[in-house]
Amino acid sequence: MIFPFKKRTLSNSPSTSKKLRVTQQAGPDPPPDMPKEFKNIVMAKNGSGVKLVIQKKLSKTDMLDRFARLSIPKGQMRAEFLSEDEQMSLQQKEEGGARYKGMKVQLIQPSLEERSILLKKWKPR
Repeated sequence: MIFPFKKRTLSNSPSTSKKLRVTQQAGPDPPPDMPKEFKNIVMAKNGSGVKLVIQKKLSKTDMLDRFARLSIPKGQMRAEFLSEDEQMSLQQKEEGGARYKGMKVQLIQPSLEERSILLKKWKPR
């Protein structure tokens, strides 16, 4: 079950000095433990450092096939999950310099089905 709440912070925007920015966080605090079935899969793959990165209510763009993405806004992350090398790798641009390169990662879905996805930094227009 997800329990959304809003955390308000002041933005230091040059156009307005007292503009409120709303960051949505979802889920109970403290979060529940990872389900045993997920932990078993991660451990079977010699995984380590298991941590919750984000709990959020899925947005419309997260669920639309044409967007094919799951956004993980930095302001909603509970923990950093990439090494410095992986972060540097995601900073590299594709040839032509318009988009960031990505890296293939494994995703365990709620159905416990595993699939490869492309983890990519995205810069909004």
